[in-house]
Amino acid sequence: MTGQRPIVDIKLHDLVQIRLVDARPADLAAVRRQLGPWQELVDGAPDLVVRFVDSLPSGPLTYAAWPESAYDSDAFLLLRGLDGTPGRARIDFDTIGRVPEIVSERRLGRVPHIVALVNLTVLGKGVLPLHATAFEVEGRGILVTGWAKGGKTELLLAFSRVGGRYIGDEWVYLRPDGSMVGIPEPIRLWHWHLRQLGDSSWVTRHPVRLGVVPQVGRALEGLGAAGSSSGPLSAAARRTGGLVNRQAYLQVPPLDLFGIEGVVLEGRLDHLILAVSDSRPDVAVREVDPGWVAARMAASLEDERSRFLAHYRQFLYAFPHRRCDLVDTAPEREKALLMQLLAGRPAHEVRHPYPMDLAALVDPVLTAIRGLQAGGVADARDRSVDH
Repeated sequence: MTGQRPIVDIKLHDLVQIRLVDARPADLAAVRRQLGPWQELVDGAPDLVVRFVDSLPSGPLTYAAWPESAYDSDAFLLLRGLDGTPGRARIDFDTIGRVPEIVSERRLGRVPHIVALVNLTVLGKGVLPLHATAFEVEGRGILVTGWAKGGKTELLLAFSRVGGRYIGDEWVYLRPDGSMVGIPEPIRLWHWHLRQLGDSSWVTRHPVRLGVVPQVGRALEGLGAAGSSSGPLSAAARRTGGLVNRQAYLQVPPLDLFGIEGVVLEGRLDHLILAVSDSRPDVAVREVDPGWVAARMAASLEDERSRFLAHYRQFLYAFPHRRCDLVDTAPEREKALLMQLLAGRPAHEVRHPYPMDLAALVDPVLTAIRGLQAGGVADARDRSVDH
């Protein structure tokens, strides 16, 4: 078929090699949206195989969790994508760590659980996948981690305005030697981010398409308020308006925000930050023990895997004797690597309101980092900066 390429081998740094089989241009574009740009190879054994098909046949199906998943005599099938798109994908969970294969129908667009399988594969190699942001500023590599909506991306955006260089966002990988690498997947920018980045080169080059979305949302909510409070159209308008506002974001490639000189993708881990959103109106920074951060991130990593684990448990319901040791031991592996790789790193907790003024994050964090750099970790203990 025109435009079809039988096999494309790709590599994410030195971490993992992925073989894409029967991938058409639209399939390759979908993988790039999930993993960011990647290096194409001409040889090498894959760690993970993704096979694209138009239709995934099966025998008679027994539902595991209708309408989400089912199984036949030897295969477990997802019946829709992670965003609810109808379509099938096959994942043999018991092969993870032994060159697993995802067979995905093209209509799904995004390949189900590809990031989770990449993360488990590198974990099996002794590399820690961390839900985090990383950037370089003043020659120092800064790793920012925390729970969702904790402010990781916001710190990245704040430091992009003062010369910070992008290493990674969403997932950052810590090697055994203490270095960290990122994948340039698109950054999610909400409408309030764009308002504060209004003078950035990317925003000035593009009309702010997102600006229309909150206006539509407010109009729909207003329509709901103007009508009968109990009318079905009024209630639907309010719900739709809230949904539009909650989804008011754009996915922007890091190169568009940072420029080619500002995307480095690799760096050393010099400083650790736990970002925490707070009900108080100020920004507060205090030094903490890196082990204290590690303990919290162990829980965060388990939560990030929750959707994947739900499907793994459904797979075990279908095939009780086909467990995967790598999946079962992932929490213990992560805890050990967290303590090992974060131990001895200068660390701070940064508390802030959410949403916040991005510019207000810069000075308190820089003051803390510079203070530790000048006075040493021991001298800086118990220091805090409040604004």
